[in-house]
Amino acid sequence: MLVWGDNLLALRELLVDQQGPDRFGTRGKIKLIYIDPPFATRQDFMKDKKKAYRDKVLGAQFIEFLRRRLIILREILADDGSICVHLDMKKCHYLKAALDETFGEENFQNEIIWKRQSANSGAFEGLGQYGRIHETLLYYTKGDRWIWNQQYAEVAGFLWPAQCLVAGVYPAAGQG
Repeated sequence: MLVWGDNLLALRELLVDQQGPDRFGTRGKIKLIYIDPPFATRQDFMKDKKKAYRDKVLGAQFIEFLRRRLIILREILADDGSICVHLDMKKCHYLKAALDETFGEENFQNEIIWKRQSANSGAFEGLGQYGRIHETLLYYTKGDRWIWNQQYAEVAGFLWPAQCLVAGVYPAAGQG
């Protein structure tokens, strides 16, 4: 499901439906949630030349804005489900505390760094500081059991866990 704009009303409707008639058939079936919330940029965002949402909520209001949604997201998530929250460097640390409160510190599984550009692509020009070249995914599970599907990639005729390749751990000649 993709919701453009403020998703709070849709989330509340899903929760009420799961607690009642389950017309949408989502009770116990939402295994993965990925959210890419606003980053408190003070901008309006457009979709097809129409305003999709306003990103004007700042400070403690921003944290509360997301916390209310995280609580509902936890409730609609299946018991063996996971959530990835995409954040930038300005809000990541604040939201980590809200996620720990909502999902439990023990259900924090990983901080995934997503490199969005290279150091040679102009990331440093005109900043007078280190370049901003990554964003963060905070990965939580609802409980102590969750679904994890290991990804593999073929290198030199052998299958290797994809995270080895991302980390730069490549098989040496003759290994596999």
